[in-house]
Amino acid sequence: MNIAYETRENKVASGRECLLEILRDEGVTHVFGNPGTTELALIDALAGDDDFHFILGLQEAAVVGMADGYAQATGRPSFVNLHTTAGLGNGMGNLTNAFATNVPMVVTAGQQDIRHLAYDPLLSGDLVGLARATVKWAHEVRSLQELPIILRRAFRDANTEPRGPVFVSLPMNIIDEIGTVSIPPRSTIVQAESGDISQLVRLLVESAGNLCLVVGDEVGRYGATEAAVRVAELLGAPVYGSPFHSNVPFPTDHPLWRFTLPPNTGEMRKVLGGYDRILLIGDRAFMSYTYSDELPLSPKTQLLQIAVDRHSLGRCHAVELGLYGDPLSLLAAVGDALSQERALAPSRDSRLAIARDWRASWEQDLKDECERLAPSRPLYPLVAADAVLRGVPPGTVIVDECLATNKYVRQLYPVRKPGEYYYFRGAGLGWGMPAAVGVSLGLERHQRVVCLLGDGAAMYSPQALWSAAHESLPITFVVFNNSEYNILKNFMRSRPGYNAQSGRFVGMEINQPSIDFCALARSMGVDAVRLTEPDDITAYMIAAGDREGPSLLEIPIAATAL
Repeated sequence: MNIAYETRENKVASGRECLLEILRDEGVTHVFGNPGTTELALIDALAGDDDFHFILGLQEAAVVGMADGYAQATGRPSFVNLHTTAGLGNGMGNLTNAFATNVPMVVTAGQQDIRHLAYDPLLSGDLVGLARATVKWAHEVRSLQELPIILRRAFRDANTEPRGPVFVSLPMNIIDEIGTVSIPPRSTIVQAESGDISQLVRLLVESAGNLCLVVGDEVGRYGATEAAVRVAELLGAPVYGSPFHSNVPFPTDHPLWRFTLPPNTGEMRKVLGGYDRILLIGDRAFMSYTYSDELPLSPKTQLLQIAVDRHSLGRCHAVELGLYGDPLSLLAAVGDALSQERALAPSRDSRLAIARDWRASWEQDLKDECERLAPSRPLYPLVAADAVLRGVPPGTVIVDECLATNKYVRQLYPVRKPGEYYYFRGAGLGWGMPAAVGVSLGLERHQRVVCLLGDGAAMYSPQALWSAAHESLPITFVVFNNSEYNILKNFMRSRPGYNAQSGRFVGMEINQPSIDFCALARSMGVDAVRLTEPDDITAYMIAAGDREGPSLLEIPIAATAL
């Protein structure tokens, strides 16, 4: 651990000055918020300081989602300011997504004057208690002298593994108060390098030929994708993604890539049960959407794990061997050791050739299926996704919140490095639109972002459209509209004894009245069009790359049954 700092002791400053000084120290340039009375001292301070750009969201779910996307795109903690209890409540849905995805965020909310709290005033409440379930920790500042200590700790802990949001309640009087304070130094903490990897290498070599890799978000977050590819190629091992990864940590057009695992442990076992050993890089790789009485790993399958957070090793599934540390350093060392194992080469080359043949056959099958479904109207999700992606150049950033098409998007679109594809690991709807805004800001508006949405998801945080227009961001929003909660219908159809078996549903249709997404977008300053033909869709997406500012494309799609 390497720590460097400087000291600023016993200076006279206001709470707002302390706050802005620490934000500046921590490299914050964007503040995401929706102002209210309890936050006005901070808002006024920002108005007099050109170092910060305030990103206005019209509802707090959009604010938190934008900050989430920004933190993921930059790799740095984002700073959020919400409006007291009600604003925090509005933002909690997307806070659950940020917590599940390990997004580093410092989330604050204004609290009433501490001297006023005994009288149960308007715009007050138990902010810490409300936030606690969705953050790493929550704290209410109790004095001016405590403010800089807690803020510095918040940034440090948000960015310490396991990363995630932290919450700080800021009473109004403390932000305005002037007094003598000490600004604590900023710590620089570097992840330690790997230790002995000889035992791991021995086990991998023993299992070569009946081994697979499962890769999680940590691979991309630590820049270890190329190292993971090298290890997979040296072993000739197929590679799977965890079911709910927020980025794609392995090139999706690589012949060894076998796509993401199914989100059910029984189905996972069918995929993984034949392997002698699995090398898991990351954590929470076997997270399931529904309960199954089958475990994802058979008793004969041994688990090897590399993780950043030591507490995740063996937490849910016993490991034969677990190593914690920087995945890049560990995988690089493993790759160097494997490259010296000459006995691997003959069988490895054979497995790579088989993988290439499998990949070519699979791609042809997918193309044939798309052509078979192409004449149907409304478009099948596969055909609609293909039409969109044929107009998107490789390397374009995708933010994906469409459950109807995401399986096909991951199959069709070649993602070759982290930062080209984002998904919501927490599965709480309302993330996609604002996350796309945050990602675009994090990329400093230099790249076109394509945001893929279902019609249901698009209605949770549509206020983000206004923020995209207000900031003139180069985002193309695509709404795949099947006018229902199709994934829920399909889940109920799979349950024996449900009324869904006879076609009876409640609360599943979004069509009486239908939502006019083009009118909704235009009302917030976003150009929009509705298209139904694949060639028109592809042409629109090609042209979207040259447009200034945001636009929205609505595509009617078929509601497909299981």
